[in-house]
Amino acid sequence: MAWRGVLAVALVSAGALVYRAVTRARVEEPSSAVLVAPAPSVPSVPSAASAHASPNEAEFHAALAATPVTIYTASWCDVCRKTKRFLTVNGLHYREIDVDQTPGGWDKVESLTGKPGVPVVIVDGDISVGLDAVSVMRSVAHSMERRLGVSGINFTPS
Repeated sequence: MAWRGVLAVALVSAGALVYRAVTRARVEEPSSAVLVAPAPSVPSVPSAASAHASPNEAEFHAALAATPVTIYTASWCDVCRKTKRFLTVNGLHYREIDVDQTPGGWDKVESLTGKPGVPVVIVDGDISVGLDAVSVMRSVAHSMERRLGVSGINFTPS
């Protein structure tokens, strides 16, 4: 599945977040195209549990940058490369663990997922297997909501 429509994308350029609009057409898998998640919708009214106003742009970007992401990969895995591109294009910083180069790497993957397969993406404790863009971005939204003390952040296809 690919995202389509006009999307506002946060990209990291020379250490600074830059917004740009891009148009994406439907792309069938497998493809060398990079999936780009749409910009999130941020609630304009804080949730009942929140004691402060809606986050400003700097707080929003700080929450995105602070979202912990770990990806278990293998150098020969094409889906792993696509997943890393997806994370990078969407402004997510990640820690990569190559299961072939890390002692016990395959055992760790199997203990996390119940099967020996990569990529495995862990976003703030939420685990997804393969390139599951919807699941990854949902986990990113939940992580950001916890950091910002709001609810209603959504990354949904256009």
